[in-house]
Amino acid sequence: MEAPRKVMDSENVKGSRPDLTTPDSAPVLHPCPPLSAAPNARHSVPVLLLSSHVSNRKSLEQMLEGLGLSVQVVTTLWAARTALQAVPHAAALIELPVPELYLLGDLLDGLHPEHVPPVLTLSAAFLEGTHSLAHPPTPDLLREALAPLLPYASLAAVPGQAERLLLTDLMAKPGVLGVTLLNSSGQSVAQQGESLPPHLGIHLVGALETARSFGSLLHGGEMHTAQLEYEHRTLLLAAHGPHVVACILRDSSTSSLIRYLLRTRLAA
Repeated sequence: MEAPRKVMDSENVKGSRPDLTTPDSAPVLHPCPPLSAAPNARHSVPVLLLSSHVSNRKSLEQMLEGLGLSVQVVTTLWAARTALQAVPHAAALIELPVPELYLLGDLLDGLHPEHVPPVLTLSAAFLEGTHSLAHPPTPDLLREALAPLLPYASLAAVPGQAERLLLTDLMAKPGVLGVTLLNSSGQSVAQQGESLPPHLGIHLVGALETARSFGSLLHGGEMHTAQLEYEHRTLLLAAHGPHVVACILRDSSTSSLIRYLLRTRLAA
């Protein structure tokens, strides 16, 4: 299912004096108290993403969802405080600078202890007392930085170079309108061209699993692809390691070619 997402906008609250510092070299992780081993481990609750930059915000949201995390998106300090006061969050990812955010206390002061998350900042500047990561991060670096903050979460594998090349190769074929790489939870971890509605992901993973089961019953061996009709187009699904490749085709005339390409890649 689609990772929960909520965008909140409002006016900023008053902050304190500026206290942003910039290190001489690229930021590294700074010491921060680890999460306690509470029975209700934070992996089941969302990560808060605070960013006022539209393009960066969307990219970061996709990276987080690609790791299998639920994400709540906010764009102002006031909205971030409101979200943290409402429910606990597994972590807070903040893209600096944020207006009126000068000290970590501007975000966390007054929160119930159970609602205070570990904080990861993205920028050449950082807030004292937080973990920090150079911007812009790659999915691999973001996963590495979040892992110690979310010790009870099983972060999804980041697509490798081979998977990214596969998507590029598929998009170059005639009749291919879009390619999406889904993880086992149905979340998009990589995408090129026309995208699929996020809520379809988990159902597509299930459809391929059903097709593979039928293959074993009917033909004595698993089927590695499934073909569906989708909005007057053709949707081709294929298993690729821990991922599912979903190709949107203009029509069914090129499905044999794409299926052959997928089979040869799987056999390689």
